Amino acid sequence: MVVLSIALQYYVHLKLNNDPGWKNIKKYSLSLATIQCLQWLMVAVYIVMFCYCFQVQCIVEIWTAEVVEYNVSYVYHSLFAYFDRDNVPLKGLAKFFKEYSDEEREHAIKYQRVLKKSMMI
Repeated sequence: MVVLSIALQYYVHLKLNNDPGWKNIKKYSLSLATIQCLQWLMVAVYIVMFCYCFQVQCIVEIWTAEVVEYNVSYVYHSLFAYFDRDNVPLKGLAKFFKEYSDEEREHAIKYQRVLKKSMMI
């Protein structure tokens, strides 16, 4: 943070001395307290930027999990449809796969609700 503060001060110094557009700007001497406040403000900005990026990454991960849940539900439902036919033995497996398909679909719906709430913020 100190390096960033020094770099910013150097940049402003160069602009004030070399850029014609900055020639009429009055030079102020900033107190140490003001510099520390600016540093804390920069830290706060970085925290907000990190939280936003973190939120976006979380939304992407939740959406990915939702897609996976729907795909697994589809696979289980396909197996249910196969074992539910009249010419296939092991009828108990059809019920098993139907239950798992419904469960995975419920998980995907829960992810949808989480995404819906996160988008409203």
